[in-house]
Amino acid sequence: MINKLPAKLLSFIDSESIDFAVKGSRFCPLKKSFSFIFFGILLITFIILSLNSMYQSERTHLTIFSDLVLTITFGTFLLLGIIMLLSGIYSIFRKGGYFVGTPTRLIYFQNGYIRSIGWEQLSNDISVSGNAQKGNIILKIKTSPEIDVEDESDEYAPYDIYILGIPNVFEIEKICRKRIKENDPSSTIRNSVI
Repeated sequence: MINKLPAKLLSFIDSESIDFAVKGSRFCPLKKSFSFIFFGILLITFIILSLNSMYQSERTHLTIFSDLVLTITFGTFLLLGIIMLLSGIYSIFRKGGYFVGTPTRLIYFQNGYIRSIGWEQLSNDISVSGNAQKGNIILKIKTSPEIDVEDESDEYAPYDIYILGIPNVFEIEKICRKRIKENDPSSTIRNSVI
């Protein structure tokens, strides 16, 4: 657990009680970073080989318009490959942020950006690995909307939440399960019917 949190994060938490506060060592798993790098290199290689074989062959029937369409198409896929490659490399070195659990939500803070996710938006499908000294938790979002505190608009969260390289991983996983269960709207509906 972390004793000292950034002032902006503390101000955002305000008077809520804190279940846990940890700082992740990485932004995403290495496996995910390497898959981006691999597919980026694969796409770049495919485009370069395709262009090379196209320019080596005779191109007597191509017009200026078809040349332009091919250039735009290959350029788009080449740019996509470069973006995938660079984002994979960047994600290897990107540090994780702060994660704070309160009774009602999970708060993520990194470089001044705050993301608040209600426990009811998370699935009880939690992956845990590692040991008591250092481990990983992967939480899955079951509902799409989330609150972006910076611009107060609804956005969609297309990915899992990675809390990597943290101490007391099994204790934090138990807290997460407890809070997800407590804040699950379907269980409160079921209980009120019974």
